[in-house]
Amino acid sequence: MTIQKRLKALIKEERYSQKTFAEMIGIPLRSLENYISGRQDPGSAVMVKITNHPEFKKYTLWLMTGDSEQGFIQTSPSKATQKKCGIN
Repeated sequence: MTIQKRLKALIKEERYSQKTFAEMIGIPLRSLENYISGRQDPGSAVMVKITNHPEFKKYTLWLMTGDSEQGFIQTSPSKATQKKCGIN
């Protein structure tokens, strides 16, 4: 599972357009498109912007590792959304 697929799944799960998501975290749409397509990896500054955003904090563990732990206030997109994005 790649960060590109996890970003795509997060956006789909929250039902945002890529444009809206990019605006919410303060990055150019073109940059987000590059991250999702795999042409570019998001740097640590972008990951901090995403994981510090109040709407997306709950995905921090999953976004960074692909894992979610029971008992933590963390979540991941539904299995159906993950499957649509090519995540097993």
